[in-house]
Amino acid sequence: MSSRRKLRKSGRNLRDATKDLTAALAILVPTGMAYAQTPAPPPATQGTPAATEGAAPAEASVLSDMVVNASAIPSIASEAVGGGGFAKPLLETPRAVSLINEDTLNLLGINAIEDIVRAVPGTYTTTRYGLQGGINVRGIPADVYWRGMKRITAQGHYRTDLSSLSSMEIVKGAAPPIYGLGRIGGYVDQTPRSGGKAKNGTYLSDLNGFVQGVTGSFEKLEATTGVGGPVDIAGKQGGFYTYGLVENSGTYVRQVNVRQRLLQSALSLNNVGMFRVESGVQIQNSQTSGGYMNRVTQSLIDNGTYVRGSPLVNLDTGAGVNRDGAGDGFVGQREQHQNSAVNGVVSAANRPLDQRFNWPKCSGPTAAPGADPANAGPGGWCLPGKFPVQPGIPDNLFTYLEQHPEKDPNNTIRDAYKLGKGVVPASGQLPQGFFLDPTTTGFAEVDYRRNGSYERLQNANVGLAWFDLVYDTDPDFTMKIQTFSDNLDTYKDSYLPYGEKQGIHRFEEKFTVTRRLPEKWLPGWVDVNTLSSISYRRTGGYIRSSSGDFDYRQDVLRGDPQYGDGQHYPNTKFANQLNDP
Repeated sequence: MSSRRKLRKSGRNLRDATKDLTAALAILVPTGMAYAQTPAPPPATQGTPAATEGAAPAEASVLSDMVVNASAIPSIASEAVGGGGFAKPLLETPRAVSLINEDTLNLLGINAIEDIVRAVPGTYTTTRYGLQGGINVRGIPADVYWRGMKRITAQGHYRTDLSSLSSMEIVKGAAPPIYGLGRIGGYVDQTPRSGGKAKNGTYLSDLNGFVQGVTGSFEKLEATTGVGGPVDIAGKQGGFYTYGLVENSGTYVRQVNVRQRLLQSALSLNNVGMFRVESGVQIQNSQTSGGYMNRVTQSLIDNGTYVRGSPLVNLDTGAGVNRDGAGDGFVGQREQHQNSAVNGVVSAANRPLDQRFNWPKCSGPTAAPGADPANAGPGGWCLPGKFPVQPGIPDNLFTYLEQHPEKDPNNTIRDAYKLGKGVVPASGQLPQGFFLDPTTTGFAEVDYRRNGSYERLQNANVGLAWFDLVYDTDPDFTMKIQTFSDNLDTYKDSYLPYGEKQGIHRFEEKFTVTRRLPEKWLPGWVDVNTLSSISYRRTGGYIRSSSGDFDYRQDVLRGDPQYGDGQHYPNTKFANQLNDP
């Protein structure tokens, strides 16, 4: 086909498509829109001249003018955010910014990080053993700032309370350069309750305060109070605000409690030289513990079926008669090696309660016993979900049951030893500490509220302080000198036996100047505002920890008159270097 014919055909196709689109739109137009049109001639019927081919079309309808009167939401038009580095209204900020002010916090009941998803799409909170602390924006952990100064990452070490804030803005995308190097997904900038200011920005003329109590499900019990008012210091006018919170609550997990105390105090003072002083402190103590489900199987996920059973071998040396096999009540490093000895050299892959299994091969000279070559993937390795099932029981289990026949009264398990040695790890031996007592094993419907308190205590002391000198009486020239200190000291004691003690301390100093260029310097169609900033930030810290996660030994459904339902008992509690060197 020639280029000219192709062009004509394309033109016809375009005209036909346009007609089809016009007809479809005509069908979709609501009948109510006809009221905004001028009267149209009656439709032509078949047989009339207007309906015949080649007849002149009827006069087109004419739409009347539509006038829309609207105004921006006040918070969008007036409340300033710093998403672009400058304090500008949301309406003028070319960023994806969500501003959560005090009214929204109260309306939606947002008082913890995990509640933010109610107001801001694209955010969620990851928990660390059930503890919330940080926020993810666009799938990436976000930085948190306090009045534009970077905070220490919470890491789930303490519960973040948002009821002490007057507002917070969540910005998607990287922070402005004046905030320093940060994560690219987004960031959160929190603003505390400012010193003695009303919602319109002026200082309170007299004392104002509130007292609030909250109670709810799972033994929720919380009390908050706040008071603010004017101050006069050496003839300088200003305001103050003090906020306090006390919480002593239970949680969904019965073994996990929450105790929290928070005190925040802010002071603003005008005419300190050419500056306004904005300062404050916040101290918080957060105590809780981490609970999570163990022995997770597909049957637990699908049907809520939990594997029951207590450990077979008592690892706590020096057992008393009536203390459930308790010596000192904890299992130490020495006791692990004495009572669950390994075969060969101790290594990261060969420990009393931690063994590494090699990925089996389904074909080749080193194929695992009973492997089906049809399940082999590249290199002869068995495909996931196609590992060979080997009959029998490990040698150590057979040896123990021979010494303690009361644990296998019908020889059922020992008879299985004749079928083979079962699956063995790379060390060639499965230590005795891995086995469950056959007389206690079985299946039961899980109670998710009894998923154990494996991290017994997470105690965090958090303190921050800020002192700002602000000059903004001339909107065309502003200066801000900010000093900020953030401190986090945590202690975690668990029965896993993981435990840690750490201290992180951050100090930052920042000087920022904005200058709007005079109109006489610029053509009438352009407006230029400049910003310069210099900052110094120092972060230091230490951590002392011990590792180990042997939570699988705990039967969370076990009911015990001495130690309580779902609680740890001596054979499942491990000592760490923080509570026993």
